Amino acid sequence: MLLAGLSVLLLLVITGLSIFYIINVQRAEHRLQTEAELAYTSGQYAESAKKYKQLSEEYPDSERKPRYDFSPSSQKSKAMCNGPALR
Repeated sequence: MLLAGLSVLLLLVITGLSIFYIINVQRAEHRLQTEAELAYTSGQYAESAKKYKQLSEEYPDSERKPRYDFSPSSQKSKAMCNGPALR
């Protein structure tokens, strides 16, 4: 009986820690994405590209990864080249 109780408690702790980790990773990704978007919209293209690259490297399995693409053929890169001069 005690062993079953400890097993349930251990399972609850592991589940809670897993949920906590996932939420914090998502928040960190969202925060960095917001910084990248803000840099992009304010014309700080080099800083934005750096942050998008960081997002792409740190979150390779993210469902948002296509948004982080800053390859020469990406929409962001094309907009940068056609936009105002780099600062």
